[in-house]
Amino acid sequence: MYTLTVGKGTLFHVENKDPHIIDYGRVNTNIVFGSYTMSGPNLTIFAGGSEHLFNSVAVTQLAYSKGDIRVGNGVWIGYGVTIFTGVTIGDGAIVGACSVVSKDIPPYAVAYGNPIKIIRYRFDPETISKLLKIAWWDRGEAFINENSDLLFDETKVQLFIKRCGL
Repeated sequence: MYTLTVGKGTLFHVENKDPHIIDYGRVNTNIVFGSYTMSGPNLTIFAGGSEHLFNSVAVTQLAYSKGDIRVGNGVWIGYGVTIFTGVTIGDGAIVGACSVVSKDIPPYAVAYGNPIKIIRYRFDPETISKLLKIAWWDRGEAFINENSDLLFDETKVQLFIKRCGL
């Protein structure tokens, strides 16, 4: 059993209005997507007891969950990504196509692979800290519209931070 909560402005690929959730119904799992997050097609999420104990004699009836799934704000999830229970994908992160997310991804990290690996960060630590303080996704549509000239221009990140008073 699972509960899916989706923040404002979050979009899943048109073919699947919601992600494909495989639910074994054994454990309650909260799946939370923040605001202004997007995914490519074929996003698959395992919930409700999809993990198995590999060191036990019998594995078929011993499924469990590692916990809730949290996807932050302003995240991009590429084509064919699979997400397992108990992970958090931080604000502003990018998850590359066909990745298997089985561990946490920090804010503004770029990660991909199977198993998932952090390849780099989108910004330096100071810039990431400031962007997390600004939390543009919580400031409403008027703020986004007023700042779209800076929000969507990769050459103006520092100008955006300065405009926000940091």
